Amino acid sequence: MVESAGVVGRPRLLERLERPNAVTIVQAPPGYGKTALLSDWAARTPTARIAPAEDLLPRLAEGAGGTIVVDDFARHETAALAENIVTALGRPGAPRLVVATRSTPLLRMYAWDRGLDVGTVGAADLLATETELADMASAWGAAGAADLHAPTGGWPRVARLLAEEGAAGDYLRDAVLARLDRETLAFALALSANRRLAPAHRRVSPGTGAPASDAFERLLDAGVVQRRPDGSDQVAPVMAAALRRLVPAEEALPWHRALVEELGHDGDAASLAPQMEHARASRDWAVLAQLWTRHGLRLLEVDESAVERVYGDVPAAAIAAWPALTLPVATARAMREKRPFHDVQPVMWEAARRTAQQFEGPGMDHGGDLEKYIFFAATALVDARMDGRWEEQRRIGEAAEERYRAERGSVPDSQRYAWFLLQVFFGEVTAGESTRAKTAGRKVHLVSHDAPESRFSTAAAAAAMCALATLEGAASDAAYWGEQYAAVTREDAWGYGYATSLFALVRAMRAVDRLDLAAAEAALAEAGDPRCDFEFWPFALVPRTQLALLRGEPADMLDEIGHVVATHQGQYDAGGWGTRVVACLRVELLTALGEVGQALEVAESVAGESTAIVPLVARAHLVAGDAARAYELARQPRWDADVTPRTRLGRLLVTAAAAEQLGDHRGADAAFSAAVALSGTTGLMATVVKLPRSVRRTLLERHRRALSEDSLERLFEFREVFETSVEPVRLTPRERVVLKEMARSTTLQEIAKKLTVSANTVKKQAISVYSKLGVHDREAALERARALGLLPPLD
Repeated sequence: MVESAGVVGRPRLLERLERPNAVTIVQAPPGYGKTALLSDWAARTPTARIAPAEDLLPRLAEGAGGTIVVDDFARHETAALAENIVTALGRPGAPRLVVATRSTPLLRMYAWDRGLDVGTVGAADLLATETELADMASAWGAAGAADLHAPTGGWPRVARLLAEEGAAGDYLRDAVLARLDRETLAFALALSANRRLAPAHRRVSPGTGAPASDAFERLLDAGVVQRRPDGSDQVAPVMAAALRRLVPAEEALPWHRALVEELGHDGDAASLAPQMEHARASRDWAVLAQLWTRHGLRLLEVDESAVERVYGDVPAAAIAAWPALTLPVATARAMREKRPFHDVQPVMWEAARRTAQQFEGPGMDHGGDLEKYIFFAATALVDARMDGRWEEQRRIGEAAEERYRAERGSVPDSQRYAWFLLQVFFGEVTAGESTRAKTAGRKVHLVSHDAPESRFSTAAAAAAMCALATLEGAASDAAYWGEQYAAVTREDAWGYGYATSLFALVRAMRAVDRLDLAAAEAALAEAGDPRCDFEFWPFALVPRTQLALLRGEPADMLDEIGHVVATHQGQYDAGGWGTRVVACLRVELLTALGEVGQALEVAESVAGESTAIVPLVARAHLVAGDAARAYELARQPRWDADVTPRTRLGRLLVTAAAAEQLGDHRGADAAFSAAVALSGTTGLMATVVKLPRSVRRTLLERHRRALSEDSLERLFEFREVFETSVEPVRLTPRERVVLKEMARSTTLQEIAKKLTVSANTVKKQAISVYSKLGVHDREAALERARALGLLPPLD
């Protein structure tokens, strides 16, 4: 509330002065509004009388009750005066006493010694809140009040000077800092490198001069260090700026080095950000490299802004001398440039691969540092995974796990161990070992949930498990893991970018499944480039492919898949999860393009490795007009344990459509009824619209009552996804060879010579290729072949 005299009432402080203490001491550095507070309170309180300090004892002797208010008490205080005041306050009918002072008064000690009630309104209480400071700025007629609290910490006079004259720095230099010795000022400058101070800042000594505890108390008394209402300490930015102008940076170096060492002894989360700040201020690149090597993404968990400040401008020479700085520097610069997490992921994994060179195998001598050992083992898992060395990664993971468990003893699981388990999990996923992957995922989620500072691993594990469940169509599992993800993630935090990008893909897949194509596109925009993802790039292609199919744009998606596969060629060639997923996607896209023959050839390359391919092959035969073969493939009298809900739904739908086309309406109804029920529990509407439109409408008409009006309308009206009764492109082995040679820009005569046949024979085979591809010249044939996946895409 703003009074007519321009004084802002501060009800929360006025209430403190009303409390019936014998003595209330308002203690704070200059400029905190002590005088204004006491004047305002005295004006509001009829029984309050303002008296100068030199008249205090006579006023107390009057015994008139009420309250006596004294400003600037410290200037007149002596031990004798304090003792006499306390004696007077102990007499019957004595008034209450409220005093304002800059320093810790003797009066408090004497009053406590006599058993009097003493109340204190300290500097932390007098710092203005954002609302109070806005009211004050309004009373001053100052603009930009919203920008005053952060730089000043709520220091009233400094805020007014900053708002009205811009002379806050001069005031701080002359009224506050001029009272301090050079050593204390150097200590203050070192402290100002931090946004929040840690307990170690109160006890460190650089080896010479006054102990830090004394210096710290002097800085508190002077207002250089502000104690916030929550108990934390800070040096306000405006004070830090004044210190930088007054004290050369070199004078603070001994303090910075001492603080790096002292904070390292604590090793807790509260000490990590300050340790980074002091290491950067002292240009201790070795410590900065060690901090990232030991804590990694945990530093982002602790303080993202500190990582950005500290690592964002490390010189190139330091990075060359300490390669471990490569990743944090790339991370900090990406945050500064507002680039998403997945942009840095390739740099992250490449840095991990370089670190993996230090891993000498599961039996390496780690010199008693088990945490370092398990970190190196984790980087070795990353290295093996990126190349698709599945057996090697499993061997390393099992051996390192066994050793860690044997040597750990009773020490709780650590953040590093949780990250190691996350790499084991991702390795099983990329290898395509579904059962082992789920077991590993549950384990890393359990361990990381209980390990300190492992929320990132917890969120990543939950998002990955949700992705696997969503891909399978396991709705209840997906819902469970989605809840686990939501409970730990911080979607606004840059360091959670891996988990949030992955969960964006989950949202995209769910949107596609319910035919919300606009929401799917929006989620995919958040997920980022699949070429940057070294584990879940196959999953990243799934919603993109389904969206392309539903929009009728399969050809471009075939090209995109080719480019993504080229980025992850090592994993793809190793025959893991990515190989199987890509095969399934290419089968659907080729079928949509009418190239059923090519689709069947792709499917044959993973036959027996994935049950998910079966309904896709059956649908390809259905599209080609072979309902009998489609029925034979899709129909399943009993379901194997590894058949997922998504695969089962696909089989049921193809069975229903094929039976309908073969005239078995009862069989069609039975299969479609089961499919509608499964679609309802899983939410997989998109699978239904992939049926031939005429058959789909016929079956939907007969099962109207099983569907809501909204669902029925969307399923009934959706466009044809696969054109029916198309002729597959079937190239002979020799035609394939000729096509590949044509792609190398060789002439027909050169091809004939290379194949040891006549030029006329090669010409006939080329004409046959043109005919099957539906084109009339070589350039068009190569373009069509690349669209169909018969040739790799151009780089």
